[in-house]
Amino acid sequence: MADWVTISSLATAGGTLTLAMTTYLSVRSANQAARTAERTLLAELRPLVIQSSLDDADQRIGFMDNVGLTVPGGTTGVEIIERRIYLVFSLRNVGPGIAVLHGGLYGDYEGGQRVITRFGVARDDDGVWRHSAVRHWQIDRSDPR
Repeated sequence: MADWVTISSLATAGGTLTLAMTTYLSVRSANQAARTAERTLLAELRPLVIQSSLDDADQRIGFMDNVGLTVPGGTTGVEIIERRIYLVFSLRNVGPGIAVLHGGLYGDYEGGQRVITRFGVARDDDGVWRHSAVRHWQIDRSDPR
């Protein structure tokens, strides 16, 4: 004769195990969906700085030691005074987020999503210094490339 107490205990244990596995997989899937949604939201707010276009307005930039450079749009200001090199790049933010320049890195207005952009600088045949964005690194991600 069947021992109904043992059978019901095993059935309850099997149902509980099935429920636990289903809950685990559901929570794992929800966490992955939340991470994907967060990455999508951050991508919509990410600033991206590149060279400005040639028809942008001139910019006057002053340094702490009373040296100032005026740079037309899309160009680079280069000045060497008393063995010091002064560089000014005319830049433009093409990303949807607000770009805040802070040192060699830049990021969004909250200080996150830090980016490093490599610029190439060359002098053309007319003697005008030009620059262009060569590569961008998002350094707050797990794989910064």
